[in-house]
Amino acid sequence: MKEVIYSLSNREISLLIWISLIVLFVIIKTKCLNFNSIISFLKALFPFKLNVLYLAISTYLVCIIFIFNKIGLWENLLYKDFIVWFFSTGMVLFYSASEMKSSKDFKLIFIKLFKTIVIVEFIINFYNFSLFKEILFIPFVTLIAVTHKYSEIYKYKKDYADVEKLLRYTLSFVGYIILIFVTYKTFTAYKALFTIYNLKSLLLPIIFTILFLPMVYLIIVLMKYEIIFQEINWYQFIESDRKLEIKKAILRYGKLNLDALNKIRNWEKGELKNNSDIRLYFKNLVNS
Repeated sequence: MKEVIYSLSNREISLLIWISLIVLFVIIKTKCLNFNSIISFLKALFPFKLNVLYLAISTYLVCIIFIFNKIGLWENLLYKDFIVWFFSTGMVLFYSASEMKSSKDFKLIFIKLFKTIVIVEFIINFYNFSLFKEILFIPFVTLIAVTHKYSEIYKYKKDYADVEKLLRYTLSFVGYIILIFVTYKTFTAYKALFTIYNLKSLLLPIIFTILFLPMVYLIIVLMKYEIIFQEINWYQFIESDRKLEIKKAILRYGKLNLDALNKIRNWEKGELKNNSDIRLYFKNLVNS
């Protein structure tokens, strides 16, 4: 535990400071808030279905770490990098699952995350400013990034497009400054960079993201099946035996194919009631 604490960089220390201040602020403010609203928020964040997913994901990731530890690829310092990955990339993947409608969306977000991981791990994490500069730097960049995201969503409104453009250029400028600084440090202090731990630290989020993708994909497929089956259950014009037959056909031809499930969901409702060979109907629909 001590070695993990001592290995914290200035950026990570400054992050912990800001997170602690935010948590302290929230605790103080909750005295003025309705405690029942906090409980309701926590219940919404941890419903039964999500708790099952949380447990499955935790078990899956623990098994990966256990295997890495058994084959000698793991070390205690990597827990810090794992936590950073889990609460950044891992959570983004998990909570983006509902937005992934097709295999194409899945591939696009993976490519985007992969690029982000490499940039964040190599360009940002390996070299830090002084602690005082980091304490000022993090809220500055965070404020710009959040404001840019907000203005990007509403850039169709008057004046928002100009603000979004300005903030985008500002973020790019900050990124280039960091890139120049890191490039300079790479050439002047390359011995400190090229170590076994740094290599593992760089590869860990990439490997965990790749290994986590099947779990996320499975979650997306299960969500798709849940939506489809709920819609079938709502149809009052279909008898119960017929609904069961339809669900079996969907499982047979939908399988783990997101694109096929999207086609299946766009069915003709009358076909579900009247088509005598429902299996042939879904087979033709999937292959169309």
